[in-house]
Amino acid sequence: MTISIAGLESNPSTTKTTILWLDGCFDGFHYAHANAFRQARDLISGPVHLLACVHSDAEILKNKGPPLFDESERYALVAGCRFVDQVVEDAPYIPRLEVLDSHRADYLVHGDDPVVDFYGNDIYAVLKHKGRYREFKRT
Repeated sequence: MTISIAGLESNPSTTKTTILWLDGCFDGFHYAHANAFRQARDLISGPVHLLACVHSDAEILKNKGPPLFDESERYALVAGCRFVDQVVEDAPYIPRLEVLDSHRADYLVHGDDPVVDFYGNDIYAVLKHKGRYREFKRT
């Protein structure tokens, strides 16, 4: 079935799936992490494929300090969340546009809390500027 309104055509059977990249440490996986995945999915109307992009132990140690759970445990914990479609292991702490493109991600999604590098710079500034960032309310 094809619907046409004033020259615009829409075919519901070919609705594009939006791929979302949500990265984090997810150390000590808890309710707020699961809720973040749920909220990320709710940002988009239509089909969503949610990538849970988990930082490695080395990335966390370099940027935040030692994790409580090792990376293999964190990968498994995140994979068990019903809102997650796929786990991306060893995700970079500071994601670049090329990394999102290599995973065909349409948007990086994150809570509304600021995320900065060692120098206080917004690590998502480039993605925001390129229109590839979406934000949800942090719980």
